[in-house]
Amino acid sequence: MVPDAFERLLHAHAPSVPAPLCPELLLHQAPARVPLWEAAEEVAGTRLPPPFWGCAWQGGLALGRYLLEHPAEAAGRRVLDFAAGCGVAGLAAARVGAASVEASALDGLAARALAANARAKGLSVRARCEDLLGRDEGWDVVLVGTSSTSAPWPRP
Repeated sequence: MVPDAFERLLHAHAPSVPAPLCPELLLHQAPARVPLWEAAEEVAGTRLPPPFWGCAWQGGLALGRYLLEHPAEAAGRRVLDFAAGCGVAGLAAARVGAASVEASALDGLAARALAANARAKGLSVRARCEDLLGRDEGWDVVLVGTSSTSAPWPRP
């Protein structure tokens, strides 16, 4: 993808809005999956996996809300948001004063989206596009927000 093309794609198809359950955080969220997906493939010039990073999943939102209400769970600690998607749980950890926050995703566009979400609120989150399963890099807290298999987007 051309530099800045991804940022334009986010602004056109996934505006930055307050996150459900976590309105303190702004997230680029697509109101519908298919237009975002088609636009991402057009910009990339190749087929891409579904843009699961284009919405906030329930598990991440629940973790984010929990941390916002219980800041001592992350404040001053090294935090990993594993399989972060849009990064909502990691963003909440950064907001409550985590010493450092890393967020991992296997999809390179997810890592870019969560970095954009962090910049939108001036939060420090290191986006990593790699598989950290089974690794221990000394994190104090590992966030894993599982969700149901149904997508959070409205059904067509």
